[in-house]
Amino acid sequence: RLGEFSSQNISMTVWAFATACVRAPELFDAIATAALPQLGRFKAQELANTVWAFVKASVKAPALFDAVAIVAVPRLDEFNSQNLANTAWAFATASVNAPRLFEAVAATALSRLDDLNTEFDWEGLLSTAWSLSCAGCVSSEQIAVILNRLLEDVSRFDDVGLSQLYQCWLRVNIETRCRLDPRIKDTLRRGYARVSVRPSRMQRDVADALSELGWTHDFEYVSEEGISLDMAQPSSKCCVEVDGPSHYLTDTATGQFVENGTTRFKTRLLQGLGWTVTRVPFFEWERLDSRIERRRYLETKLAATSGRAQWSRSR
Repeated sequence: RLGEFSSQNISMTVWAFATACVRAPELFDAIATAALPQLGRFKAQELANTVWAFVKASVKAPALFDAVAIVAVPRLDEFNSQNLANTAWAFATASVNAPRLFEAVAATALSRLDDLNTEFDWEGLLSTAWSLSCAGCVSSEQIAVILNRLLEDVSRFDDVGLSQLYQCWLRVNIETRCRLDPRIKDTLRRGYARVSVRPSRMQRDVADALSELGWTHDFEYVSEEGISLDMAQPSSKCCVEVDGPSHYLTDTATGQFVENGTTRFKTRLLQGLGWTVTRVPFFEWERLDSRIERRRYLETKLAATSGRAQWSRSR
């Protein structure tokens, strides 16, 4: 009966399922198709809520997102701070290649820097800044302007907000060597550290397998910049990151797992800081039935990313 749904019905349905954490891939797939011919009638909030809900439910719908990007760009003046932030977050987290949309979002955010009247506006601007940093297709100079506005008073943000600010600053600093007051930097870094995820059982299993291989490492190593790495060799700046289901979305077109924007953003930051990153996806690791298979898998992974010379030195 999706053909009977209005734009409001569509956006409220996916929002409800996503918020309730109900897995319904077939429903989301059907809604992605049903929404396409109606997008021109969607209000700004309905567009924002729809793409937000898809990503919240860990579902990537390429055709829907491409169409929303086209529809949204000329209408961004209709988006309030929450709509703008939710849209940017959804596209960035889904790793959608939408440079025109992100450039338009940046321009809209920059035009509103003098009109931040409520705490909600500040939170929306922070989320938008993080999304632009994550997407990687907007200049660091533009992000720096937004970042400087946000840094005027960091006391308004909780640890999650401070963590997002720190990631934005790292991205800008890697490209422009942006200076930051040491006290503010320390506040941001401590906020970032407080939202770090605890080690999983899978991470410990991978660490044990690496040790059996002779790949000596520090477990839960914290880099000089304060970034937590699952397993790392600080001297060679090689690390292994273990990625559970929260690091992925499911592509409705292929049914395959797709690395989300947050994970890709961390990889880009680490690479910008000189680290070589090896990622171990849960769906590959879970297919390995024996210790021998796991050791061979890790050996191949490390050789591919770290280079055979470095791998040989660590054995």
